[in-house]
Amino acid sequence: MMWSRAGITLALGIIIFSARPVRCQQLQLIEAGVKAPNYAQVGDTRPSGFVLTAKSVGWSVFGSLLGRLTGLDVDHAYCERHHGDEQGFLFGPCFSYANEGFAAGWFGGAIVGSTFGAVRVAEKRGCARSTAIGRAMMGAAVGSAPGVIIVAGRSGKYPPSRAIFIAAAPLLSGIGAAVAVIGCHPS
Repeated sequence: MMWSRAGITLALGIIIFSARPVRCQQLQLIEAGVKAPNYAQVGDTRPSGFVLTAKSVGWSVFGSLLGRLTGLDVDHAYCERHHGDEQGFLFGPCFSYANEGFAAGWFGGAIVGSTFGAVRVAEKRGCARSTAIGRAMMGAAVGSAPGVIIVAGRSGKYPPSRAIFIAAAPLLSGIGAAVAVIGCHPS
């Protein structure tokens, strides 16, 4: 069957003229108020779980670095008192001396920092302050517990399989505090 130009024009004309009234009917329905609600206008201002975890880990890293520096100062003062008279190499016997103060500052700073970060975000999410502090402190302690247990042995030499838990203490502490606080419901 061969279509002529007149047949094709007639068919397209019918399609175009019938499509125009359908489009107008759709506009009339939308103008009449039959449309879906815009959910983008209703915003949830509470921080997400990702923000909670990121801030908790960030504060944990900051706290552990600050605690580490404080611990190095304490260890340096201890070394100066006990070994300050001895001859050393180029910088002396107490240059970059790290002992228990360093470890206490590293783990203590991680726990305090992650607790601080998690509590700040949990309060914005609607959790009570005292509940958030208790939950975050316990979560941070559980997160850093593997590193504390390894360091408590005081061997001084840690294989890489164990040293990763010591180095990752701020990360694990921050995640532990965030997980503990994420289930806290508004009071």
